[in-house]
Parts: sequence; structure tokens; C-alpha cells
Amino acid sequence: MPVVTTIKLTGENHTDVDLVCEHIKSISEETGVNLRGPIPLPTRRLVVPCRKSPDGEGAETWDHWEMRVHKRLLELVTNTAKDASPQAPARAGD
Repeated sequence: MPVVTTIKLTGENHTDVDLVCEHIKSISEETGVNLRGPIPLPTRRLVVPCRKSPDGEGAETWDHWEMRVHKRLLELVTNTAKDASPQAPARAGD
């Protein structure tokens, strides 16, 4: 039975996350490991509203600071040594 290893990558810059995915993909091609992905997961958007005025006087104006977290999912499928060898037939009576 194949073993599936899941790798979840997260980062603030999507180009860096894609670069790491390509690096893992090239390593898996060199070693002969099957790779599923990269599967893009939904981007998490973190918004923090904060008041512009420090003393509370004047018009209520707000700054909205935002951070985006980009996610990718990779699945490495490897066969165990047990799968590579042919199974011996089971004997009746044991």
C-alpha cells in the first residue's frame, strides 16, 4: 500500500511559495517519487482596522492593514519496500 506524505506550504509572498513548490517538484522528479500538486488552497486574508487619530478627536478615519497568507498543498506518493516485493501465497491450514 503506498504511503502518502502531505506537505503544506504557507507564506506571505506567493512567488516564494511557488518557488519552493517548483524546487520540491524537481527533487521528486529526480528521485522518482510521484508528486500530486501543487494544489492551491484558499488565501487567508487578515485585515486589522486601526484608528488614524491617536487622541480620539476629529473625524473617525480608519486605516485597514492587510496581510495575505498563501497556501499550497503537495502530496508525495511513495511505495514501501513491502509493496515492491511480490507477496507469498497464503497456505491453507496455518
